[in-house]
Amino acid sequence: MNSGYRTDPPDANEVNFARFDTKLEQRLAEQAATMERRLAALESKTDLGLLEIQREIKQLEVNLMLRMLVLSVTQLLFLATFTWVALRPR
Repeated sequence: MNSGYRTDPPDANEVNFARFDTKLEQRLAEQAATMERRLAALESKTDLGLLEIQREIKQLEVNLMLRMLVLSVTQLLFLATFTWVALRPR
């Protein structure tokens, strides 16, 4: 074998490895960018979902407060009527 044959393959291997390494880094960077975009979209959807849940909870709180007010007024009217009937002169 000639001496050129022995020196060429390691050089070719290094060139091929460098090419492979460059392509791999590029693909990894593309995948990282894709994952970042997907994660940002997911965070946006999650934030919107949480805002919707918070809005529904606030609406339920308002509804509960109104029901409590109606119940309290009804109880006060009943108590006032009962007291008036019990204490009126006969």
